[in-house]
Amino acid sequence: MNALFSLRRSLSRFATDNRGTNAIEFCMVAPFLLAMWFGFYAFVDSESTSTKVGKVTTTVSDIIAQSPIVNREIIDGSFRAAEAIMGAKHAPMLELMAVGVQINNNGSTQVVWARGRNLSRMRLPNKNSAYPLDAGLRSNRGFVVVSKAKLVYNPIFGKAFTGPVDMEYENVFAPRVSTTTECDNCPGY
Repeated sequence: MNALFSLRRSLSRFATDNRGTNAIEFCMVAPFLLAMWFGFYAFVDSESTSTKVGKVTTTVSDIIAQSPIVNREIIDGSFRAAEAIMGAKHAPMLELMAVGVQINNNGSTQVVWARGRNLSRMRLPNKNSAYPLDAGLRSNRGFVVVSKAKLVYNPIFGKAFTGPVDMEYENVFAPRVSTTTECDNCPGY
């Protein structure tokens, strides 16, 4: 009888003892919390990088469009500013291109000058070739400065799931001071 009573009492105490439940709950929930944190961090990092690539194109076009005449040094300076925006982590993988495009009366486009940096997948358009602009931009004759940036982004977490992500932006500015922005020493142009 004593043994049965003792066993019942031990089982009763064990059933009502909740000292270890917090540790068990934590062990069950911790992997989900960590996965959510890593996922959120990866999302924020990719969105931040994407925003920077967009800002890069705005910066390059804006710097170049502020002058009636630019040269290689000014364009290269705008590229260096863009790389500073991207930071040391992404700047070596950033491809940049700036193109001066004349829009003719009939809506056709013509490349007047172009300059690039770190180009591996993007190609500089040839002088006097057509440049693909949206129809809305081609309806206004004049001159525009186009900047394009491309970055192959490798996610911090999830490389196995998504692989590299292409981030590409293009920005178009009209010259601010004059009707055109000439490049007086762009090589090959």
